[in-house]
Amino acid sequence: MKCIGSLIVCMAVLCLTGCSEGKIVRTSVHGTVTIGGVPVESGRIIFLPESGTDSPSAGAVITNGAYEIDKSQGPAPGQYRVQVSATQKTGKKVKASGLPGGPGEVEETASIIPVKYMPDGPGAPKGAGSEQLTATLEKGANEVNFELDAK
Repeated sequence: MKCIGSLIVCMAVLCLTGCSEGKIVRTSVHGTVTIGGVPVESGRIIFLPESGTDSPSAGAVITNGAYEIDKSQGPAPGQYRVQVSATQKTGKKVKASGLPGGPGEVEETASIIPVKYMPDGPGAPKGAGSEQLTATLEKGANEVNFELDAK
């Protein structure tokens, strides 16, 4: 009987611990992303929590240089490493497989993010990660603008 009581207490603690994940205090964040003063036409931005920030990552689409993450999907207040990605068409066609109807050609795209802002790691270009984008988010609404150097 004592074991059953202990088991019930353990299950209750586990249930409460699991339920606390829904209690994350989230914040909204919006802003702009430019490269060399020019708004990023289309891309993605992701806020990745730094050590000590208890939050899921959060991201948004960048459209005409602007992004917005609603509070319902937003990150918690804290310190973040930020990654931005954006591509543009090069004007070239490249062979592609796996297309409906068999192999064909698609328009090639290339990253427009300067290498120094790209995440470093295996397969990353030389110089990647030399400048980290970061953000500190507070409770409430946050405006965070990123002005990336073109070089």
